Amino acid sequence: MQTTLQGMELSVAILMDDLASAKEIASALRQNNILAHHFQSLDEFWVASSIQMPDMVIVDVTKMSQGSVQFKQHPKVIDQSLCYVFYSKESTKILLQSTYGLKPFGYIHNDSSLNVQILSLVDRKVEMIKHQKDMKELEMRIQRLQAR
Repeated sequence: MQTTLQGMELSVAILMDDLASAKEIASALRQNNILAHHFQSLDEFWVASSIQMPDMVIVDVTKMSQGSVQFKQHPKVIDQSLCYVFYSKESTKILLQSTYGLKPFGYIHNDSSLNVQILSLVDRKVEMIKHQKDMKELEMRIQRLQAR
């Protein structure tokens, strides 16, 4: 895990076949000092995520299913604890229909603003992590006060 420019550690996974697109996304993440883990198959991601869950996953809409394995059936997608972003490009945007009913953190589209889209999502995720950390700290302080 790398420390972002905001001073937080953030792990990001990229799930896609298209190596050129994955490199563009990884390049945008590197601008924020984040090294991404790249997975080309849903099975590979599924196994790796059972060992260590990333803070955010960028999922190509072409990877919504692989044989009998479906992204929406991942336990962390079902319990809504996985932060995921859907990626599409002009030739695959029709597949965004397969994301209906899911609750992604966001959507990114491969165009000239890809870097800005990714950095904006990273900033938002870092802020969420900071708020969650602050909230846990406040809850612990409340518990200590109530225990007195």
